[in-house]
Formats: sequence, C-alpha cells, structure tokens
Amino acid sequence: MYTCYGVQILPQNLGKIWDDFKEPPFAQIFRQDLVAPALLQILSAGGGQIAPHLPHTPQKHNLRQPPHIMDDDLDEAAVTAAACASVHSLHTMSMQLNDLFEDGLEEQQSHHEWWDDPDDDDWSAEAIRTRESRPRPDYNKSAWGLRLAQMESLRCSHNLAQHSREARAFRADFRVPYEFFLEFVEMVRPVFPAREHDVCGRLCVPLELKVLGVLQVLGRGNCFADVANFSLMSRTTAEQSFHRFCHCFAAGLWRTWIRLPEGEGLRRVESTYRSLGYPGAVGSIDCTHVPWERCAFSETTTHKGKEGYTTVVFEAICDHAGRILASTKGYPGAENDKTVVQRDLSVRRVEGEEPWVSYKYEMYDETGDVTEHTGGWLIADGGYHRVPLLICPFKVYANVAEQQWSKRLESVRKDIECLFGRLKGRFRLFKTGILFGDRTKIDDAWFTACIIHNMLLAFDGLDQLEVDMDWEGKDGEADSTTGVFPAVTVADSAEDKVSGDDDAAFHAHRQCLVDHFAFAKSSSEVQWFRAVGADTR
Repeated sequence: MYTCYGVQILPQNLGKIWDDFKEPPFAQIFRQDLVAPALLQILSAGGGQIAPHLPHTPQKHNLRQPPHIMDDDLDEAAVTAAACASVHSLHTMSMQLNDLFEDGLEEQQSHHEWWDDPDDDDWSAEAIRTRESRPRPDYNKSAWGLRLAQMESLRCSHNLAQHSREARAFRADFRVPYEFFLEFVEMVRPVFPAREHDVCGRLCVPLELKVLGVLQVLGRGNCFADVANFSLMSRTTAEQSFHRFCHCFAAGLWRTWIRLPEGEGLRRVESTYRSLGYPGAVGSIDCTHVPWERCAFSETTTHKGKEGYTTVVFEAICDHAGRILASTKGYPGAENDKTVVQRDLSVRRVEGEEPWVSYKYEMYDETGDVTEHTGGWLIADGGYHRVPLLICPFKVYANVAEQQWSKRLESVRKDIECLFGRLKGRFRLFKTGILFGDRTKIDDAWFTACIIHNMLLAFDGLDQLEVDMDWEGKDGEADSTTGVFPAVTVADSAEDKVSGDDDAAFHAHRQCLVDHFAFAKSSSEVQWFRAVGADTR
C-alpha cells in the first residue's frame, strides 16, 4: 500500500488511476496544476513515468520540448504520489464548485422564483414559434391589375386603336403592344406554367402580372422593388419570377425564333445582300458590350476592356432586316472580337456545315463574265480574322473601286450596329447596367430579349424588305471631292495577324467581291432596301 499526501492507494488500483489521468479532461487540467509537477512532466513527455530524482517543488516546464525520460529511471511511487495529489485537488475543486452552484441556485430561487410564476409566460412564447400567416392581396386591384382591366375594356369596346393614347402609353411602358401582350401570355403558358392557387388554397400571382414584371425590368431596367409596388407581389417573388421566366423562356423558344437560315430562308437572305452588291453574304456579325456593375472584384481584370468599366460581351449575327440569326452567351469584356468568334458555334457551322459550306452563287469578274463561287460568308469589321468567311472593308484604298466597295459595305453592315442599338433602346436593362451577380442570369435575360426582338419584328411587319423606289443618292458613287486617293499602303499589317488567318485566300475573295460590285454598279444592278412596315411604325 502507498501513502501520498495522506491518501492511501492499493497497488492493484494504480493501473486504473494512471489510465484515467492520461485521458481528457484530466490531461488539460493537470497542465496548470503546479501542485503535481511530476504528473505535469509525465503528461508532457507522452505518457512515461517519472524519475525518482525529480524535485517535489513546482517548476516551469517547456511543454513544446518535453524532457527526455529513460524507461530505466521509472519510479512507481513517484507516479502514484502525483496521481493521488491530483485526485485530492480535483475532489476538493469539485466539492467547492458544487457548493457554489447550490448556493447560487437557492439564492436565485428565493429572490426571483420566475419558473413558479404562472402569469409570466414570455419564455414559453419564445420557445414555441408559430409561422406567421398573411392574407394575400387582391392582385386585380394593383396598379397593373387595374390597368389591364382598363385596356381589356377598351379592346372589347373596339376603342383601343393602334395609335391611341392608351395603346402608345402601354407600349412605351412595357415595350410591346397590348395585342402582342395578349398573344405573348398565351404563348408562354406552356413553357412557364403558373398555378392559380398555392398549396394552402390562396390565390397566386397571375401570370399576366409576372409577364408585365419581366417586360418592365427588361424594357426599363427597373429594380424588383418597383415591380412589387406596381403588382403587389413581394420583391422576392418578383425577382425569382423574372429569373425563372427568362430561363424557361430562353430554353423553350430559342430554337424556334433564333436560328441560322436554311433552304428558302437562306436564299432569301442571300438574295437581299446580292441586290445590295454583295452576293454570297448570309449575314452580318459583330460584338457588343453590356455594362456589368455587379462583377466580382476578383474578375475585374478579365471583364474590364477598352470601355474602361466591367462589361460582358455578346456576339450576334443578323440579316439585313435586323432579325437575329444567332447569338453567343456572354464572355468577359476584356476579350476582343477575334477571341470571341473562335468560340462562336454558329460561325463554325457556317464555315464547315451544310447547307452554308456548299451554297453556290454567281459573281461577275472584272470583264463581266459570270463565275460560280461556293460557300457563304459573313460581313464583319476590321477587328476579325483575315479569312474568306469574314469579309471587312478596306482600311485604305488603292483605287476608286475599292473605295466605292468599302463605303457601300460600311453602310450595309450598319444592320448589325442598328440591331444592337434597337436592342439596347428597347430593352434598357442592357444599356443602363446590369445588377445581377450571376452571369448565367445575364445570359438568360439577353436570350429572352433576342427572342422578343424577333417576335416584335415579325409582329410589326419589319422582318420583310422591299426595294426602296424613292431612294435618292449617288448609288454608291464616290464623292467628287475625293478624287485624290492616298498612296497604296499595306492595309493589313502583320501585327493584326493571329493564328488562323489566311491572308491570301482573304484578299483573293475580297478582290472578287470588289470586281463584282464595280460591274454590277455600272450595270445599275445595285439596289437599296427598306422595311415593308416602315410606313406604319
């Protein structure tokens, strides 16, 4: 039997005591117990026993570098002494804490006795929380609900003329005519289903108000709080409905309204450009930048380009009527046209897939003989690759024919510039700056705007072109004041070359187009077009 600090320990209990003091919480507590420096050193040394010559006075030990203890220096009595002292200290401490807790509990019970008061039930109310139920507002009495009722009343009484004050105000606010809005709502019901009642039997927000909210945000760039004020739906519902609508709408109707021309449509698009003096062209291509004010700071470098602020760049292809034929998703604004076009799947299709790669058309040579060429091409600006697929005007002119051809091509390719202007003018969200934090949501909104643009183009009759018989001009002739031309220079410098350029084929194809235009112009075959519905806008 061992006696340590007045505590007697049987030898058969030493193993159990030692195992207990090696585990938490004893290990953490004993590191601060200066009464048992032997046990402290044992613990810091990793579980060994203590040498018999260890002093019995408190000493400071470096826990990061524990002393080295040899196994042959072990002394079981020293270990038992330290363990028993620690047991005694812990027992005393636990008794004191228990007494303090009981005294404090009795004092609090005698003074407050808050759990015995049956009238004080604040604590039970906080513990049991019930879901707050709010009555749904009458959405038909909202500002937009009353306006729709007024418009429907005028339509039923045949007093809603196209140029009436109410009709013009509705289109100015929501960017679409009221007749188009009614057809639009019925069109989107299959792709954007909305229930009339929720799971609790309450009325849901009508689909008409959700569509108005989408058109308001796209058309005017309003915040979702404005939509909530006009429709009485919550701001969260307005935001979630907008993003869900754009996603479902773009996924369900994109291939119906946005597609490259094929068959008769391809021949119609090419014949328009042929009449303008550019046979074989199947569209115009360019990029546009949309301000993105919610761009993450970590992505600022990749989204800030020549504009000086963070943007998202989209590339689109359109025909001469301004109908969108293809569009990419958004890319970082620091990327240029040459980088974006390499990711454009539509351009790759025109370059290597049917029916565009084998499309045949005829051109005049410089003597007026007809030659056959194969493969459609796109009208571009000088920021694209030098390949036969992408034809741009000359930077400098070597002769009058090149100047006339370039000036006319610059006018023709204004169709893509006008497209971006009309898109940003009709849908101000892409003009004033987008506050969405997710770029995929920007893509869905852009795709939705492109689809609605083509829908409105067909609804207004502006997707069809006719020859402008009243067009007055010099029919592509060079201005008389530009008789002196600059010296022949290298228009396409080497610094503009990138991987994938084919200068020889590019210049050969462009020269064929110049020769054709010169002969067609001299034969009065070059025409100009205008939209069929231009007089009714």
